[in-house]
Amino acid sequence: MDRGDESAPLAAADGIAVRDDRSLRVAALRYFDAAAFSSCIEDTLGARLPAALRACEFSCEPTGGTGILAWRSPTECLLFSPDPDPIDALRSRLTEAPDACVIEQTSGVTVLKIRGARAADLLLRLGAQSSVPEIGQALTGRLAEVTVMALRVEEPEVLLAVDTVYAEHLIAWIRATVADF
Repeated sequence: MDRGDESAPLAAADGIAVRDDRSLRVAALRYFDAAAFSSCIEDTLGARLPAALRACEFSCEPTGGTGILAWRSPTECLLFSPDPDPIDALRSRLTEAPDACVIEQTSGVTVLKIRGARAADLLLRLGAQSSVPEIGQALTGRLAEVTVMALRVEEPEVLLAVDTVYAEHLIAWIRATVADF
């Protein structure tokens, strides 16, 4: 998903660049009944809730927005969008819902974008093979000793979602690792 982020890389070497993607809004979608909430997602966004450990892009016809849905747990997924419309549409729709909610996380989650052929090398050095997502996967694991969601919906881009309080720590590890490339 090309978001047009032209910021200077936080770290770069031959075959890899890591940027802080501040263009994305992030929301946690929390629900008790995935089947019931799935119909709400389909009606509002025109997309399906992702299956376990999966991520998918969507183009929201009703609002004109785009985004990514990423599975986080059996009762939560994250929505990433450069457009406010999908998040606002869901928030409006769920105002009266007793068993589901949308929680804006943009200030609390930092999204890093890794582009290039060496993305898997970086993730392996920071964590483990289980931290390297294939196309359509959303994996949560430990990178640089902190919990990070790594997701991939297209080549050659991997998104990392980390609690903002740990972002500087992760970025420092990324910089040191990329400097060794």
